[in-house]
Amino acid sequence: MPPRAASPPAPGSGSPHSAHEIDNLKSPFEALDCAHFQLFHVKAILISGVGFFTDAYDLFVIGVITPMIGFAQYPHLLGKLPPNVDVAVKGTALVGTLIGQVLFGYLGDRGGRKSAYGYTLLIMIAATILSVATSLGSPSSTIGVFCMWRFLLGIGIGGDYPLSAVITSEYASRHMRGRMVAAVFSMQGIGQLTAALVTIIVTVIMRSRIETCVLGEACHPLDVTWRIVVAIGVIPAVATWYLRTRLPETPRFTLHDEVKAANDVSYVMNASPAAAANTNSATGRTASAAAAVTDRSPASPAGGDVGAAAAAAAGGRLFTFHPPWQRPPPPCGPSWPRTGTGWASDISRFSMDAQVLFGTASCWFLLDVSYYSQNLFSPVVLADIGYVHPVKVSADIYPKVFRTAAGNAIVTCMGTVPGYFFTVAFVEIMGRKTIQYMGFAMMTLLLTVWGFLVLYALCFFFANFGPNATTFIIPGECFPTRFRATCHGISAAWGKAGAILGTFGFGALFNTKGTRLTVGMLSIFMAAGFVTTWLVPETKGKTLEELGWFVPETKGKTLEELGTLAMDHASSHADTPCPGMGGKKQCLARACRHMQTSVPL
Repeated sequence: MPPRAASPPAPGSGSPHSAHEIDNLKSPFEALDCAHFQLFHVKAILISGVGFFTDAYDLFVIGVITPMIGFAQYPHLLGKLPPNVDVAVKGTALVGTLIGQVLFGYLGDRGGRKSAYGYTLLIMIAATILSVATSLGSPSSTIGVFCMWRFLLGIGIGGDYPLSAVITSEYASRHMRGRMVAAVFSMQGIGQLTAALVTIIVTVIMRSRIETCVLGEACHPLDVTWRIVVAIGVIPAVATWYLRTRLPETPRFTLHDEVKAANDVSYVMNASPAAAANTNSATGRTASAAAAVTDRSPASPAGGDVGAAAAAAAGGRLFTFHPPWQRPPPPCGPSWPRTGTGWASDISRFSMDAQVLFGTASCWFLLDVSYYSQNLFSPVVLADIGYVHPVKVSADIYPKVFRTAAGNAIVTCMGTVPGYFFTVAFVEIMGRKTIQYMGFAMMTLLLTVWGFLVLYALCFFFANFGPNATTFIIPGECFPTRFRATCHGISAAWGKAGAILGTFGFGALFNTKGTRLTVGMLSIFMAAGFVTTWLVPETKGKTLEELGWFVPETKGKTLEELGTLAMDHASSHADTPCPGMGGKKQCLARACRHMQTSVPL
């Protein structure tokens, strides 16, 4: 029996809607939040993950090929680069990454996650090809052009950080969101390992030519070798670009476009939008897909078929009963506001968001000071701990290049890759903050008692089974949809600011003062990261709507009061007032769209 129509609410009056009617309102993303792991989730992880694989390959391969560039361009330095050239080669991509993270984070909130996503790979493909094609000339001109293309490469790499994290978070079920985002990020470890293995393979293939090099003279075979190694990194990016452009936009961003949001939800849940539309037409229903997305209550005559299709795809869990006190708040304000104040004003208004942003940014900054300085200066570290021997005669050139790559592969296998997958396994059990606390504490201890290859590998293990993964996961969850990508980009950019400090600042210490003093100083940054972790919220087990719902003027109100406020707000901005819940639930969709000008989701 259809619910009874109610008169428009008078200003300042109580709610004309019953508690039962309000309680029937469901989050439009309940199907996504309760979905089982399925084919689309695998596709999303692989498509986003291959991008991160390419990011890591291109970003960290520079630490492996530096000795090759040294023998080719500065042979008198015996496989090293001048200190200023060394930090420039390793740091320019990080500067570009910082810019790309902020730029594409903003674009992801402004124009959509999908629209900006394909361009990051195109930038990386072009920059990689151009850096490989850097012409031979004087060392200064060759390195200068190479650094220019590395800077462009960094912009593409930076764009992948906020977009990959936010897209994966917004499509994932809440019970496995951390695992999905961690699985995407774990491809960074696979990329690092692949960079080391490809370097080993290409070096072995080129061995006969490398052994003809004479100490003190430019080694042209190594110049060819590093270009081949870098060029191979473009293959996965080219293979993935088309698939990335075929990903649908996230429904959380497109809720202002009801039909598109409904189709995107149906696509994810393996329900055909066309089939759902045909079913509605055949039964004489004229309601738009917006009703199916915005209202999935059992009493809704408009959303029955699309909702049922999504429910079936979700294993029948769409209409599972939850008590009102366990439900997320009404879904209002899905994407970048078309009118209103925007994300900058929201952050200034909501001190909670500002505190969380400071926490995510500071933790990422402190981590990357240590993480990137150790990664990019691994040849210096491996030499200082005795794994790579100094070059004294021509016959030592090949062993130095080979053992630098092999040492990186060993450390990655022992520490980096296992750390990532421990995070995938335990992030939904232990929680994000627990893992981050543990990682910072163990890194502080290991950097203090530094001295062996095993400890070097363990440091990377607890970085990746720790803050290197969680600082990527949390910013993609804890901010409202309207500025989620922007805030993730800002947090990641602060991380790259730390990486730049580690590269340009601590890189000089690695080259002049040695490893022991430098890593001892890095342990201070890890201890500071442990302290700032308390600013970061625990996001395990919560929906993105629960994490992003913070409205000062409605805090502490019941769902009935919130529903009345939404109706009153819509009435004040519409030509005709909301007629109440009875048979007119589309009015709530209008209320949500109007409230997005002041309420972030």
